[in-house]
Formats: sequence, C-alpha cells, structure tokens
Amino acid sequence: MRRIVLKYGGSSLATIENVWHVAELVHDVVRQGQTPAVVVSARGDTTDELVATAERFSGAAEHTAALARERDQLLACGEISSAAQLALALRSRGVEAESLTGAQAGLSVSGPHGSGVIEEIDASRVRANLDAGRVVVVAGFQGTNAHDDVTTLGRGGSDTTAVALAVALDRARCVLNTDVDGVFSADPSLVPDARLFSTVSGDVLCEMAFGGARVVHPRAAELAQLFGIELWVRNTFTDRPGTRVLSGGSSMIETAPAAHAVVHDGDVAYLSVHPLGAEPEPGEAGPRELVAEALAAAGVPADFVGDTRLGADVAVGLAVSSSAATPVAEAVTAAFTRAGRKVRVDTVGSLATVSLVGSGLLSRPRCLADALAALREARVIPLACTTTQSRCTVLVRDEDTGTAVRALHDAFELDARARTDSTLVSAS
Repeated sequence: MRRIVLKYGGSSLATIENVWHVAELVHDVVRQGQTPAVVVSARGDTTDELVATAERFSGAAEHTAALARERDQLLACGEISSAAQLALALRSRGVEAESLTGAQAGLSVSGPHGSGVIEEIDASRVRANLDAGRVVVVAGFQGTNAHDDVTTLGRGGSDTTAVALAVALDRARCVLNTDVDGVFSADPSLVPDARLFSTVSGDVLCEMAFGGARVVHPRAAELAQLFGIELWVRNTFTDRPGTRVLSGGSSMIETAPAAHAVVHDGDVAYLSVHPLGAEPEPGEAGPRELVAEALAAAGVPADFVGDTRLGADVAVGLAVSSSAATPVAEAVTAAFTRAGRKVRVDTVGSLATVSLVGSGLLSRPRCLADALAALREARVIPLACTTTQSRCTVLVRDEDTGTAVRALHDAFELDARARTDSTLVSAS
C-alpha cells in the first residue's frame, strides 16, 4: 500500500484538546489499515514565544553564526515537544508510536542557521518503524548539518519537512492539515467571497506561495512540484476534502483566464543600498553583485532587486521580509567592507507586496494595465511594480494591503460567484 505522510501545523495542535483530536484522526487512519508518518509543527504560538525568549537573551548583540546556532537549538524544541506529546497521546489510545527529532529521522541540512535547506534524508529509521506497524511522529522544521548541529529550515519549514519525507518514502501521498479549508483565490479574511479551489496546479501554487500565500510554504510547494508528489491541503477540524495540488499543468487554450488568484505578503521592508566613494574599476565587483553576494550569504530571497542611477547617485533597491532587513543590511555592509568600499543602507518598513498570480501575464499587457487601473480607482499608490509571465507584483504601504487585494480580486472577477469552476490549473 502506498505510504502517506500527514502534517499538522501549530494551529492544529494549539491546545491539549487539539492534540487529542489529532491523535484520534491519526488513529482513524491506522484503523483504515495504514501506518502514517506524521510531521508536526510547534504548538500554537510556541515558536513566537521561543523567538521572543531568544531576543531577550541576545538583545542587541551582533548577528553571528554562534548566536544563530544557539537560537536554532532553542527553536527546535517547539517541534520536538509537539512530536513527543502526540506520540504520548497515540500510545494512550493503544497506537504504537515513536517520536523522532529531525536528526533521528535522518534529515541532513546545509546552509546557514535559521534558513537551512534539506540535502538528503536517510529514512531508514522511519521506514523500519513504519514496516513494524509503528506510527512515526517527526519534529518538523529542523535537521542537522555537517557538524551535527541542529539547523532550522525557516518559518513554515515543517511543510518542507513533510514533502521531503514524502519524497524519501517513495513519493508517498502528502496531506498538509491546517486551519483553513484549502487553497483560496485570496485570503478569506480579506476577501470573504474568495473562491475555494478543489484542485490547483503545482506551478500556480508555487507562485502563490512565493507571493505571500501562507497556506503552503514556498519551498514545500516547489519540492512537491519538482518530484510529482500528490499533495493535499485540508482543514484539520472539518470533513471537507480540501484542495488537491496537481503536479503538472494543463492543456488549457490561450483564451483561458490569465488571472487566477491574488496573494499578499504583509511582512516586507525595502532596502536602498547607496555606494559611497568612487565607482568600481572595470573587473571589480559592482554594487548589484555585492548585494547579490550578501543575499546569498544571508540565505535570504529578495524581490524588486534593481538599481537606479540619478546623476552621480547610484542605488540598489530590494524588498525582503521585515525580519530579514537587519541581517541583510549587516551582510551588505560586510560585503562592501570586504571589497574595500563604503556604503549606506536605508530601510523603509511597514510595506507589503500584493501579487496577481496567473498565466501569460507578461504576454498579455492588458493584465498589467487593468491591475494598475484597479489600484488607481481604489486610491492605492504602488511604490514599485514588477511583472513576469506568472506574477504581477506591486509594493504598497501596509495599510493599503486589504484595499489592494480586494481591488484586484474584484477587477479580475476571481470571486466564487463570477467563476463557478473551482478547479484551478495553469495554461501551458
């Protein structure tokens, strides 16, 4: 029988009663003749509390590798605790279960602390337990690096753990259980009539996730698409089937709707990097290259990366998550210092990105024109704009996020009443 990986997020495990509920759900799967591997996040607000604790002890200390290591040691405790609690709840119900840390589950991770990437999984211990009829409960969000140190995968990394484990278990079916009914055309808290999709193609989900949709971690969506994992997103607390993620595109014709969904990320800061002094000589690294090296060193993705030249003033701009603004600014300064150059980094916070996700947006110039017109009519001023074939993104002030999301959702008629087809696939 094909194996199954079940992932339960922090909201699904927020209270002791929730843990008992999840244990009953897992027991139901066992009664149906399957022995699942279960991946869990930290319960409720545990991670936020541990982050706050780490900040209380580290204070204004310089961001160093040693400090990041200790922070990871602390943050990993949240998922480990969840795994042990669920295993205890299962055993109390007579279900054989064993909890495993990321290291015990065989997850090897590389990259910097706080944003590690999974290199490989030695799933032999997980597989042996499953073969023996024991449910395995794996602490998500973590693994160990080449020095046997705990390294976390970044916020939302338990999704990535679950999909990676599904890959290691011969492309097992993977179900991400959360507190929403599935994937919507927009955040239902901002757009009450947002459409719930019964299916969504993996490439569209990837763009939605990278654009800020919180329902699936971006790297998990990308991994599922890359390895053809059968992925589902469903609600822990209802019997609704949720959304099935299709691993391929479709054969929709060119006249299919270009716009599919609107997503947003309300945790954005914009950095302006101003090189000081003489311009680099030919053959020396330029400002954009130094910024790119800093981003790579910090392991931070960025949007709106580009430079401007107004007279003698050259600036490189980029948008990153608010939590990454300080580490990136420090990494940029360090990169310029190593190159023997001086730099000033200005940061503007309280910003958000709003993205129209679809297919063929760049080759349909009307999409960008209509999007900007909708924002103008809603009195939202885009601070920056970028467009690719699959995503049109604008940078706005945080207070304009909800207005911008609703304006684009209405302008492209994405609500449930305008489109009765709840299947979302991309044009190929």
